[in-house]
Amino acid sequence: MRSFALSSNGSRAMSSARDAAIWLEDIRSASAKILHYVGDRSLDEFLADEACQLIVERLMITLGEACVQIRRHHPGIALQIPDISQICATRNRFVHGYWTIDPVLLFGMCAVQLPMLREAAERLLDQCGSGPPPP
Repeated sequence: MRSFALSSNGSRAMSSARDAAIWLEDIRSASAKILHYVGDRSLDEFLADEACQLIVERLMITLGEACVQIRRHHPGIALQIPDISQICATRNRFVHGYWTIDPVLLFGMCAVQLPMLREAAERLLDQCGSGPPPP
């Protein structure tokens, strides 16, 4: 969990030196959790498990928002994240067009894109000289 401090105007603020590492860890962690929950399920098993679908959707929002923040505040890092524009658009769809989510496509994203995304986040965390933030 990240800790926030209130700025003088009452908004939440974080140290910008830690922003990229925190958001990259959110991406790495959410990706790893999704891959864990989906596991070796078949598409039919995934479609039959609404709880798993809901968990994956929620974690996709988390990693999508982390990508939005990295793209906004660290464009150089964002260029190194595969499919970041599509991930940000998917996050927006989960939040603003949730009724249009196709669980078949969601399952495909888990199988194809998430392993690459997690690897990119791990590589970028290593380049930042930062592992996961302390608990």
